Amino acid sequence: MTLKPVSINFDDKWRELRQQMELIVGEQSSEVSGMIFHEVCTARPTPFADKLFREVSAFFSRHVTALREGILEQESNLLPGYASRWSTFDAGTGYLHMVFEFYNKLATKHTTSGASFQPDDGSNTPMPIMTLAYKRWREHCFEPLKTRLLHNILSEIEKDRNGEDINSSVILTVVNSLVTLSNDPKAPLDLYKTQFEAPFLQGTSSYYRREAAAYIADHDISAYMRKAEAWLDSEQLRARKHLDSSSYSSVIKLCEAEIVTAHREKIQAECTRFIDQDAREDLTRMYHLLRRIPGGIDPMLVAFEQNVTAAGLKEIERLSDAAQKPEPYVDALLVLHSKHNDIIRTSFDNDNQLIAALDKAFRSIINDTAKSKSAGKAPELLAAFCDQLLKKSNKNQSEAEIEEKLQQVIKIFKYIEGKDIFQKFYSKFLAKRLIHGVSVSDEAESMMIAELKAVCGYDYTTKLQRMFTDMTVSEDINKTFNEFRSNNDIPLNIEFSMLVLQTGAWPLGSAVQSPFNIPAELEKSVTIFEAFYGKKYSGRKLNWLHHLSKGDLRATYGSKRYELQSTNYQMAILLQYNNEDVYSYSQLRQLTNLNDADLKKTVKSLVDVKLLNLDSGAEDVTESSLLKYNRAFSNKRTKIKITTAVQAETKEESVQTHKSVNDDRSLYLQAAIVRIMKSRKTLSHNQLVQEVIVQLSSRFQPAIPMIKKSIEGLIDKAYLERVENTLDKYNYLA
Repeated sequence: MTLKPVSINFDDKWRELRQQMELIVGEQSSEVSGMIFHEVCTARPTPFADKLFREVSAFFSRHVTALREGILEQESNLLPGYASRWSTFDAGTGYLHMVFEFYNKLATKHTTSGASFQPDDGSNTPMPIMTLAYKRWREHCFEPLKTRLLHNILSEIEKDRNGEDINSSVILTVVNSLVTLSNDPKAPLDLYKTQFEAPFLQGTSSYYRREAAAYIADHDISAYMRKAEAWLDSEQLRARKHLDSSSYSSVIKLCEAEIVTAHREKIQAECTRFIDQDAREDLTRMYHLLRRIPGGIDPMLVAFEQNVTAAGLKEIERLSDAAQKPEPYVDALLVLHSKHNDIIRTSFDNDNQLIAALDKAFRSIINDTAKSKSAGKAPELLAAFCDQLLKKSNKNQSEAEIEEKLQQVIKIFKYIEGKDIFQKFYSKFLAKRLIHGVSVSDEAESMMIAELKAVCGYDYTTKLQRMFTDMTVSEDINKTFNEFRSNNDIPLNIEFSMLVLQTGAWPLGSAVQSPFNIPAELEKSVTIFEAFYGKKYSGRKLNWLHHLSKGDLRATYGSKRYELQSTNYQMAILLQYNNEDVYSYSQLRQLTNLNDADLKKTVKSLVDVKLLNLDSGAEDVTESSLLKYNRAFSNKRTKIKITTAVQAETKEESVQTHKSVNDDRSLYLQAAIVRIMKSRKTLSHNQLVQEVIVQLSSRFQPAIPMIKKSIEGLIDKAYLERVENTLDKYNYLA
């Protein structure tokens, strides 16, 4: 074998080559030598390249024409016949293209060099084997048959949509032939797109427009959505079985337009009913269908938000007076939030837009005082609910359950606009828990503070954390004090301990304390501790909070001994009965020096537990009341806590706390305005108002009139001034 040019007889060589090509394209043989092409194209003295090109072109024209005639002989099986012959032709052509590499290179060389090549059809474009073969198939087989082929393909696909069995592999082979024949680099897939995809999409649109209109007219929306879901799923599968991948998105968008978009108003109209009925499957289908189209779920967002808001307000209205109590109110919110959050999770794939709608609805329920009477009380009620959870008296739940409930409470807390109100009440409740030693656990308390810190930042919980620091420091002070007494041989005759609390960290100084005469039994302990503390911490002043102090008394009634846990006020009254059995109200006032409000409340608590008796027939404690020691007192328990009634939050204390919050808000507002103006120097009124709202939004939502009042106050104090000749612009004054 040699690659040198040789002299040949073209007719003999072509006859041999043609026979081999006929066997290959008919898949009857795969044995062929590319040397024949080489010899023909390099022959001496003159190569036969142009003649070879013409003969190859004519060969494919004759061969494809013969294949077409064979297909037409089996017209009842047009698609299988076409698919079978195309598969054979395509495989053979591919093998020829691979074997006759020299021929392909020569064709390409002619193209790039501008050499002339004149096939038998008059074309001036030389082509590699595969390109030429596909061109001839398109001209001599597809073009004459395309009308019947496309009609049969579309008919078969419609049969498939109607549930009839079809040969999907034949359909795919025919469709893929159009993709293969669309080999023009300037217009890729042109044949497939124009001859097949366009009529296919038109037929698909007509089919689903007709079917969807008929089905929704005869069925309810639930049934229609199930059918729509099935249609879309089956059409997606059908596209993957029968179409080129470039058509997938076009088919699905068209189906969505006819099945969903055309009927979306009817589908959207059922959203409220499905939410009311908690129809999770229907909601899931509705969401998955509507989110396919632009703006499809927008009405769902509105309906969902309105439904949650209405359900929340209705539930609070149903609770009526109970909604003013912490547990029913917060439990109702938690149940409502859990239900709708679960709907979002199970039916709406945790869609952020639905989560935002839920958040908006809860902000309205909790904060909008125009819609709910309980809205203004939400921060206080939530703080009281946390107090109930974190007290030792909460024996119905394990520590793990308490922590889980607190995490749920934080979800509600995030919606509260008056977070400063919550903070004020929470700190008061925490102070009482710590002072009276009734916290369920330090771990639960620390977890709650950590959650609050995560939501509102470090500054929000600084005082709460300082309260725990004071408790630890107080333990050390008590230990040091006891060592001091032991070293100096100072007996007290009673067990005595104290908590030393920083005024700035504990919310204990807002209420006016009653004057109080310390019982003689406590005077020595108080005096010695004051001397010890003053020597150890010079310059510090102790202010005794007797209204928050407590002590244990041992009392004997007959042969039975009791241990009574009382407040200092209760203790001071009870200790008087070591001297006399009967005292008038005025005598007790003189002995204890308590004001009327605290004295009446304290005496009433002792009457309620039957340690003291009022005059016969009297119900209320008055100026003329006589209070007698009840020597017949009896109780099943030997340890009795009589502090609960006087430690409970009163309406007056609640009002005082709200007043304190408003005072704090005024200071926060002024501080925020000064910070902003110091940074910006000059601002318009509207800009200043907006920046103040943004800066304070993590604590509370300041009202516009309140901001205006603070600005006027700062102008009066010469922190700000109005820009000359303007009414709505301010300068900062250093």
